[in-house]
Amino acid sequence: MLLGLRCLVVAVPLAWVAYSTPVVTSARLALQVGLRPIAFVFCIFVLAVAVGALRWRVLLQAYDAPSVPPFLSLLRTTFLGLYFGLLPGAVGGDVVRAYRTRHAAGGLVQSMMVVFVDRLAGLFGLLALVAAFGFWGPPSRSSLAVDLTRSAAAIAMLLALLSLGAPWLPKLWPGLGRTLRRAPGVLKELGTLRPPRDAARLAAACGLSCITQAAVIGCLTYLVVQVSPGVEIFRVLQVAPLVVLLTFVPLTPLGIGQREVVFVSIWGIAGVSSTAALSASLLAFLVTVGVSSTGGLVVLLERSSTKAEPAPEPRPASGESEASLPVSKDR
Repeated sequence: MLLGLRCLVVAVPLAWVAYSTPVVTSARLALQVGLRPIAFVFCIFVLAVAVGALRWRVLLQAYDAPSVPPFLSLLRTTFLGLYFGLLPGAVGGDVVRAYRTRHAAGGLVQSMMVVFVDRLAGLFGLLALVAAFGFWGPPSRSSLAVDLTRSAAAIAMLLALLSLGAPWLPKLWPGLGRTLRRAPGVLKELGTLRPPRDAARLAAACGLSCITQAAVIGCLTYLVVQVSPGVEIFRVLQVAPLVVLLTFVPLTPLGIGQREVVFVSIWGIAGVSSTAALSASLLAFLVTVGVSSTGGLVVLLERSSTKAEPAPEPRPASGESEASLPVSKDR
């Protein structure tokens, strides 16, 4: 039943796109784009991932983690998260990130909260760009759908700010903290969550989110221009943050169907043809899967390094001499 529902969720938007857009023409248009633009977008995406790993490290410092992992370690884990984030909902990667840094963050619950705040910081940066780009330019070119989306983005930004400040509530309201500490199960652990030690680092993380989201917006705009050279870049940039916002959380496996509908609908507001919008969607899908698949290389490298490590030699037990143990051939 669940598998059939997932197939239906993917099939319905794809059927709409196939009915309203010449798919073969869009695929040919995407193939006409050279490897150099795709490689350029791929590199920018990788740099955005690196900035995201830096943001995660800043948040661990803000929440006074007992031992903050090195940047390269967090970068490897970030790529692993992207790899497992290919699953529907893109939450599998967050679980992997939280689990691998649980000791450094001071416990699994605290680690999950830092990863959750990292997600919220990314959403905050994106919503800030939606608001900034939304009020940039003549309002006469805005449609009702775009105005409603901007209003929803403003409300969501307020909710994100409230969520970012939630860890301070038990400290500001001691009664809530005592109630949570007496609660059973996971609720009891919520009462032990530490608020950020450094609010400036939390603000810096939100600033880094603006950089990562701006990089994604710029890359998608660049892809649209590649498949539709005559489009007005100003109008494309004005609605580009909405495209990223509506595909921020994949609702279907790999975002298939969801991404195509959003690209065709939103880019169409900016005057991009449905054929070019679908071509840009195919190119964006190719780059996203390519960057996320880099985490698969991390998995292979970690497994190979684990197999290459020599097994520890047995040590003599208490009261047993070392001479009674089997001697290694390397000695």
